[in-house]
Amino acid sequence: MDSSKFIKTSVLALAVSTALLSSAANAIAISVENDASVLTDALIIPNSGLTVTSSSLTGVSGQSGTFTNSDGTYGLAGEGGLVFSTGNVADYESGPNTRNNFSTGWGTSASSAQNAILSEITGQSVHRDPVELNITFDVDSNVDTISFVAAFGSEEYPEYVSSSFVDGFALLLNDENVAGAQLSGAVAGDPLYPITINHPDFANISGTELDGMLAPNGIPLLRFDIPVTPGSTGNT
Repeated sequence: MDSSKFIKTSVLALAVSTALLSSAANAIAISVENDASVLTDALIIPNSGLTVTSSSLTGVSGQSGTFTNSDGTYGLAGEGGLVFSTGNVADYESGPNTRNNFSTGWGTSASSAQNAILSEITGQSVHRDPVELNITFDVDSNVDTISFVAAFGSEEYPEYVSSSFVDGFALLLNDENVAGAQLSGAVAGDPLYPITINHPDFANISGTELDGMLAPNGIPLLRFDIPVTPGSTGNT
């Protein structure tokens, strides 16, 4: 179950099963990073009206990092953001897809709290190799929306679609999952579907070692615009 996420803020996220910059041969360049404050700085755009008061990271070394993206692979912004993976983030820089099982298993198990969150998304009761960044922040009085742009992919596409191994991604604002994606051709008001490998709009899109990307309308980018209370404090 190997997924990577690339995130920036407002936010950029790319997930290889779970959320990217340099030369033409290495447009997405990734640096492994385990410091929650560094990851948070990569996520939050300066002067965006958010004030971070604390952050913490759960996961093993290799599951999180920062990225740059000089050639705009997947349409992600060049200045980059952060990347998460159930596998090793260093495996998913720009380049050819060399094999369909390029994966790292860390042997860790999700906590009860993580399983409770993810079960509503994946339909599974047990999850492996989770990675989680928690951020507590205040918002300025003139901020009523925070925006996240993300790409989500999996190394387990298509062989594990509709199986008991479900790569998934949650983005929670104050304990509510706000990450979802409409189907291709949807209009405003149509339902959102969970961010998992089982979403019907997964497709084989080249760019990295990832075998598939979630690509509504053929575009491997997701955007989440989330209302917040202006002037509120202690958001997570």
